[in-house]
Amino acid sequence: MASRLEGLTKEIGRAVLASASFAAATSAVLEPLGEHRLRGIAEPVTVYGLPMPPAARAPHLAELGQPAAG
Repeated sequence: MASRLEGLTKEIGRAVLASASFAAATSAVLEPLGEHRLRGIAEPVTVYGLPMPPAARAPHLAELGQPAAG
């Protein structure tokens, strides 16, 4: 699954992604990024990532038509 998650990093725009089993086993703070279909895996899987700092979120919010926090 790690290889499939790595392939999803560019699509999601995150450098690090984790599976639900990793998220459950770690004490690291991770945020859910929704369910995604991974090639070779029948059911969608919940994907987690490291939280983005507020400054990194601003461009994404602007694209969605939401004001950036400031």
